[in-house]
Amino acid sequence: LDKLADETLKALGGADSTTGRLRQVLWSTLSDGAPTLSAAASSMAVSPRTLQRRLREEGTTFAEALSKLRHELAVRLLDDRSLAMYEVGFLLGYAEPTAFHRAFRRWHGMTPGRFRELAEKNPSAAPPA
Repeated sequence: LDKLADETLKALGGADSTTGRLRQVLWSTLSDGAPTLSAAASSMAVSPRTLQRRLREEGTTFAEALSKLRHELAVRLLDDRSLAMYEVGFLLGYAEPTAFHRAFRRWHGMTPGRFRELAEKNPSAAPPA
């Protein structure tokens, strides 16, 4: 998991923007549970209000950035067949596997298991992230 975390942090990139820095902070804390604006702001050494303002200037919100990050990471983590579905959900900060399944269904219109099945059968035709 440490190797996966390092690779994912490198892939997140964008450390020069507030959103990019937030994504890195969120990824490092996701497995601790659902991250909060206050905790993320504290990790970034800014006030929650300043973080909100800077994100708004970049055209996003904390909730949007968190959802987008989880969405992108879910697809990457599901590619790793050594991870069970509940582990993917845990790594993304969901307290219950059902919460991860609902979010994934909202993003892709199918369960994570079905997504993984389709990607396994035909990797080139896997649904887009």
